[in-house]
Amino acid sequence: MKKRKVKKRIRAGHLIILALAVYLGITFFNQQREIKALEKEKLQKQQEIEKLNSEIMDIEEKLKYTDSLEYIEKMAREELKMVKPDEIIVIDTNRDKSNKGIDN
Repeated sequence: MKKRKVKKRIRAGHLIILALAVYLGITFFNQQREIKALEKEKLQKQQEIEKLNSEIMDIEEKLKYTDSLEYIEKMAREELKMVKPDEIIVIDTNRDKSNKGIDN
């Protein structure tokens, strides 16, 4: 009788070990899949950060340019139609007529 009980215990022990191995295997593969997904997301976020840093640099350069005297003078001339004290404005009236002829 003792031999039969030992055999049943060994079989139950094998089933427990097998179940534990299956559980660990499934857990391992799930973790690997999750790690790959997180690495992919990390790469996407890094690319997004690089893009945003590039945009920030462009905006900073534009901001520096808008603070320059060259930009201020350009805007004063183009938007506000301002001129320097000794400058003379020349208006080409033929240009308006030639533009009207092109549109027709």
